[in-house]
Amino acid sequence: MTPLEHCILRRADYNEHGDCSVIAVALTCRVDYDLAHVAMRAAGRKPRRGAFHEQIRKAVKSLGKEPQKYLIIRKPNGSKYTPKTIGKAYPQGRYLVYTRGHVFALVNGEVQDWTAGKKNHILGIQRVKES
Repeated sequence: MTPLEHCILRRADYNEHGDCSVIAVALTCRVDYDLAHVAMRAAGRKPRRGAFHEQIRKAVKSLGKEPQKYLIIRKPNGSKYTPKTIGKAYPQGRYLVYTRGHVFALVNGEVQDWTAGKKNHILGIQRVKES
């Protein structure tokens, strides 16, 4: 079972939806969904609701990782990246990737989310490093 599949199974125990931030934090920080859920709740996320950028940042820090600067990125030709194209631009590392109203994990060039292969415009990206 992949880490993403594990997260999807665990979310049912919490009766969750709107928890893309919890899943993204779990996958980028290499922690269990349960621990990411607790960290996000401690950072101010309400159950069955989305999360704000600052709440995600606080949760990542509380899990012992270092969120780097949020970057607004564009392709060399000026167009926006999508989940379908972002992996080639960032083939190494762990990232939180933000689209409108959604966040997902990019781990070593692989989108770990239902948006993989989609054409949602990426608004920004944030590397998560070991601290």
